[in-house]
Amino acid sequence: MFNLQVATNPAGNWNRTLVASDSANPLNTTIIDPDGDTVQVEAWWEDDGTKHKSLLQGKPRVEGGVFETVRYLESEDIMVCESSFLPPASSKKFKYGSVIWKFDRWNN
Repeated sequence: MFNLQVATNPAGNWNRTLVASDSANPLNTTIIDPDGDTVQVEAWWEDDGTKHKSLLQGKPRVEGGVFETVRYLESEDIMVCESSFLPPASSKKFKYGSVIWKFDRWNN
């Protein structure tokens, strides 16, 4: 599945194409992230296509750490985004972190 969109977040605006498949055959792609780094993204759908999961890897600044994100609809108007940072196993510099965002659809 391909979906071109402009993402807006605290890091800024950036164009991206979302690519995903089912969990049995995840798709891998290379993108330029908002910081200008070339990173690898693996993405797939889980739970009968109700949850989108992605792993972002290869970001030089985090020395092998992985960003894991799960997105799903909590209701017709609420999308939940659960994001975690998984530090490299040997790292003393980086720690695990997570945040949950809830996005409310604006009806203009």
